[in-house]
Amino acid sequence: MKNILILLATLAIVSCSVDNSDSVQKDYTEDQVSAVNGLVLKAPSTAMYVSFEQVVSEYENTEACMGLYAAAPTVQFSDKVNGNFPVSGWGTYLVSGKLVTINNNIPYPFERNIDTDKQVLKHEFVHHILHENGMGVESGNHASIMFELCAGGKGIDVHN
Repeated sequence: MKNILILLATLAIVSCSVDNSDSVQKDYTEDQVSAVNGLVLKAPSTAMYVSFEQVVSEYENTEACMGLYAAAPTVQFSDKVNGNFPVSGWGTYLVSGKLVTINNNIPYPFERNIDTDKQVLKHEFVHHILHENGMGVESGNHASIMFELCAGGKGIDVHN
């Protein structure tokens, strides 16, 4: 009987697993391009809590939420924009390059995870979609209701 209990306890421990996929960081060393909407993930993109497929999905979901559509931007996860200057805050949208950059070097006490990466992506996608639809003023000053409806807020915590 003792051996059976030990065997059952061992099986319970061995068969127990934890899904850590949301906490695993992904790195892309080559550009990725979506065949569906043309979204580009610029390499290198490192320390990502979302996969390329999730980035594409978040863009499509943001467009659908807004009811506005635009050619997809280029996205990069980095602590620099175009290798030049540090990203301030959680994310940046550069109109001139249609580039969304997610800062993968957020200082303590903030912590990045899959949820923050998705929220920042949606926020920067709202900027891009508004700008591409001729609503740059609403984008630049966070005046559009789309930040609340489709990105979880106006970004006070996202940009600062």
